[in-house]
Amino acid sequence: MVQGLNATGLQVVMDVVYNHTAAHGQAATSVLDKVVPGYYQRLSATGAVESSTCCSNTATEHAMMEKLMIDSVLTRARDYKVNGFRFDLMGHHSLENMQRLRSALDALTVSRDGVDGRSIYLYGEGWNFGEVANDARFVQATQLNLAGTGIGSFSDRLRDAVRGGGPFDDNPRVQGFGSGLFTDANGDAVNGTVEEQRTRLLHLQDPGQARPGGQPPRLLVPRLQRRDRGRQ
Repeated sequence: MVQGLNATGLQVVMDVVYNHTAAHGQAATSVLDKVVPGYYQRLSATGAVESSTCCSNTATEHAMMEKLMIDSVLTRARDYKVNGFRFDLMGHHSLENMQRLRSALDALTVSRDGVDGRSIYLYGEGWNFGEVANDARFVQATQLNLAGTGIGSFSDRLRDAVRGGGPFDDNPRVQGFGSGLFTDANGDAVNGTVEEQRTRLLHLQDPGQARPGGQPPRLLVPRLQRRDRGRQ
C-alpha cells in the first residue's frame, strides 16, 4: 500500500499510539503487563496504573519500553518505507524518547537501509496534562520543549484561531477566522461587537505581518468569502 501511494506522488504518515495500551494486568487484551508485570505501564505512587490518557498509560521513560517504541518505528520506516509518524499524546513521552528516535531515524541511509531517515517527518500532540504535566516526571515532548529538535507539534493556538470554539469549551460558539468571525456572525454574545470581532480577526491573522507604513494586514478571510459569494 505504501509503495503504491508513493508511486502516485503521495506520502504516507502513520498515526502511532505508544502512550497507552488497551488494558493492563491479566485482562484478556493485556499484553505488555503479562510480559513483565508493573514494568511497561506507568504507575502512581500507590502502584496503580496511571490512566490520564483514558487508557492504561505506558512508561516510555523505562529503557525497554522506549526500545520497543523506537525499534518498531524503525521497522515501519525501514521495511515498509512509511514517510512520517504522527505521535498520539506525544507530551506523555519524554523529550529524550523523541530525540533518541529522531537520531535513530536520521541514521538510516539509502545505501544500507533503503531509506533516507532524515526525510522522515516526526510530529505529534505536544499537550501538557496528566501525571507527567509540567515536566513532573521528566522533560516532556511538549510544544514548549521541542524548539530546535526537528520534531513538530500540533498548535492548539492555530487550531483555535481557525476553528474557534470546540465541543469541550464552556461556550463552543466562539468563532474563528475559518468559521465566520466578523463575516458570518452566529449571533452569540461571546464573540463581542463587530469592532471586537474585527480586532480579534486581525490578531488571529498575525499582526506581526503588518504591511509597510504601519498598516494592519489585509482581512484575507472576508475578501475570500465575498469572492465565493459572488460566484454563487
